[in-house]
Amino acid sequence: MSAPVDDCLRQVGNRFMLATIVSRRWEQLMTGGRPMVPTRDPRSMLTAFREVQETKVKLNEETLQIERHGEPVEPLAPLEGTEEPLEAAAEEPGKEKEEE
Repeated sequence: MSAPVDDCLRQVGNRFMLATIVSRRWEQLMTGGRPMVPTRDPRSMLTAFREVQETKVKLNEETLQIERHGEPVEPLAPLEGTEEPLEAAAEEPGKEKEEE
């Protein structure tokens, strides 16, 4: 393991918890969340690891939400119109087969 991952693992104490924290935070970064550490690539998973390493984020074990200084880090709202097409896309294939 690399040094940043080892540092994060020592802080969190559990590799599964670390994986949860990093994956949830990375998802937030990928959907437009602002990084809490200086970075050249805010969408890099290394950014999420560095945030854990520098104790910028942690996981609330009761709510399973990412927190910063004890306050939840809210994910950004989905882009306008993205929720409905996913649901519609899931329904469309079945409807097309029925019509044929």
